[in-house]
Amino acid sequence: MKEYAHMLADPFDVNRLSCLPVYPAMPSFKTIGISRGTFSIGKKGFGFITSRRVNTNEVPCLIASNQDYDKEVIDHDAGGVQQHTCNLPFSSADYSGLGSLESRTVGYALRIRYVGTELSRGGLIVGVNEPHNHELNGRDFSTLQLYDKVSSMPVDRKWKYVVWQPTSINTPGYVNFQTSDPYTSAFCVKGLPDNEFEYEYVIRVEYIGRNARGKTPSGAAPALFERVTAYVANMNMADIQRLYGIGVTAHRFLTAAHATPQLMYR
Repeated sequence: MKEYAHMLADPFDVNRLSCLPVYPAMPSFKTIGISRGTFSIGKKGFGFITSRRVNTNEVPCLIASNQDYDKEVIDHDAGGVQQHTCNLPFSSADYSGLGSLESRTVGYALRIRYVGTELSRGGLIVGVNEPHNHELNGRDFSTLQLYDKVSSMPVDRKWKYVVWQPTSINTPGYVNFQTSDPYTSAFCVKGLPDNEFEYEYVIRVEYIGRNARGKTPSGAAPALFERVTAYVANMNMADIQRLYGIGVTAHRFLTAAHATPQLMYR
């Protein structure tokens, strides 16, 4: 126990992280789920697509409007909406039984682009991630425009993106059940009724447990993440721009953060 005394004294002291023992990374089965399709602006010139985290191929990952939608807010229970799933390899049955399956979301992204006629093109798109992972159902266009880090964009044929990010270091933890999280990412569109958009949704999920075949070592390094986080927290914008300007490599950045070789080369 002598070599672990520093952990018991202050396990969150970033100045001691270089002394932490290096554990083998937990093997997991890594995969992606994909959903592709189209959605449309409804009868009142408003359309939407919302997305969320999922870990099975049964739970809908998307809800989107079609040409029959007649609301001016996001309404998942209204007529004129469609639910979509993605092609993840596991279903709810794979979670039954002790130690059968656990999963965590690494990240997901949603993108859209206009695919209608050039004559009908026009309007405005808002893309948003709810900053605290709260439900977006019931929000209108004006409310979403007030959100922190919202993106307002003209309607065109270029891909528009929203990327989900965890709100804390503990968010991507493993769970041993089928999830049904709130819809926290969305695109809302104002434009001509019936205008059509293409969408693509991609989610990355890791699985552990006896039902997860083909496991490989994880690249996660919590100690290294904490070291880099502490270093970046003390930087101002001028420092960040300087590093960006000189094209600093990942190795040089980690070295500047005083990350040890044991942490960098697990």
